[in-house]
Amino acid sequence: MIKEIGNQIKEKVKALRFDTRLTGKITEIGGNYIRISDNKDGKTYQVNITEKTQLRRHFGGKSSLSEFLVGDEVNVIGRYTDETKSTIEAALIRNKSIQKRWGVFFGEVLSKEGNVLMIKTLNRGEIKVYVGDSTKIINRREESVSLNNIEVGHRVRVKGVWDRALREIREADEIKDFSLPPKPTKTE
Repeated sequence: MIKEIGNQIKEKVKALRFDTRLTGKITEIGGNYIRISDNKDGKTYQVNITEKTQLRRHFGGKSSLSEFLVGDEVNVIGRYTDETKSTIEAALIRNKSIQKRWGVFFGEVLSKEGNVLMIKTLNRGEIKVYVGDSTKIINRREESVSLNNIEVGHRVRVKGVWDRALREIREADEIKDFSLPPKPTKTE
């Protein structure tokens, strides 16, 4: 009897473990699944997404399937659901290509179209900045100004959530224009 209870406990513990951990690139995205090609052997897997599946960004932030793109690199942890070991019920999918982080960027405005600025930063190259209704726009004296006051060539500081893969800031919290108001010139 003790042996039988021990075997039942072993089976329950085994059921809690995950069969697979793999890394691959997304080749297809469906309504409740993704297909990935394994980086090691090139084998294609269908990864089913349930209500219990956790979708995460590269640094652990919560994500959604709508953020995933074909070609993104993902880590999958889950269980095989078939004998051929080609279908996985995922417990966790971490998209290594989605790297959204809060940051501060200094740069020069290269272009301005509607509510989108393209800035050139010193270390990270060109970044597209989306200016929203809640974005605070100020001059170097900390006075509120409008987006219309920012011009090509102005030096700005942008604070917001940066998507490294897409090279854009979709959630700009604050833009400070160091070129406004113009510095006074000396007269003799």
